[in-house]
Amino acid sequence: EPSITLRPPNEATASTPVQYWQHHPEKLIFQSCDYKAFYLGSMLVKELRGTESTQDACAKMRVSL
Repeated sequence: EPSITLRPPNEATASTPVQYWQHHPEKLIFQSCDYKAFYLGSMLVKELRGTESTQDACAKMRVSL
């Protein structure tokens, strides 16, 4: 049984489909998690509309490649 409890990610926002954290709370707080990522670029977002804004910006960057 974990000694630390975190609110599930789907309780943070209504648009989050993830039900559980990928890592245990102790690892997230006291250790580290390494992820590999690729840089796609940057795009100015004038109006933040949740994930829709991110998806629109990514689509614009893909077109400009």
